Order: sequence, then structure tokens, then C-alpha cells
Amino acid sequence: MSFTESRPNWLSEIIEQLRIVRDGPIPLAERKVERDAIVAAIKQHPEGQSLAALQELPDIVWAALGAAYHWEQQSKQNPHLSMASPAIHGSHVIFSAKRWRSE
Repeated sequence: MSFTESRPNWLSEIIEQLRIVRDGPIPLAERKVERDAIVAAIKQHPEGQSLAALQELPDIVWAALGAAYHWEQQSKQNPHLSMASPAIHGSHVIFSAKRWRSE
């Protein structure tokens, strides 16, 4: 399976559900609320316990939201290209950060 054909996972579903999608800029206070809601959902999820143990989880989620925003913009600018959802890209950032921390 290629990067563009990635399937949703439990983490991408959390991001998809809680991420703020807006055409214009999102105020910093709202972005922090968004991040904190995703961090709380990860900590409550049965599969999120290993991620919950990461002290840097809020920073990692912040980076994941940045990646999701980037890929959302890419899909708008290049509608002819097949891409995984922004939430899936965001989940890849979180899973990759967890992998890097465990090495």
C-alpha cells in the first residue's frame, strides 16, 4: 500500500473528528483547544496508552496538526492528485514520533 492509499486508523479518526477545518486562519487559542482535545482523546483511547506516556505528546500533536493543515492545502491546490486525508497524514506524524522516541 502506498502513502497515498493509507487507510484510516484509530488515531486518524480522532484527528478527523476533533480537528478544526476552516478556510481562513484559526486563532491560536482555538488551535490550543483543538490540540488539547486531541491529546485528551489519545490518552483516553485504549490503544493510546503508549502515546499517553510521552511527555512531548502535546508538541507532537501540534506538529501533526501542522502536517494535516499542510496536506489539506496541498489537496486543495492539487485536486487532480490522489492523496490520503489530512488526518491520516497527521496520524503518520504522531506514529513516527513515537517510533523515533522508542529507538
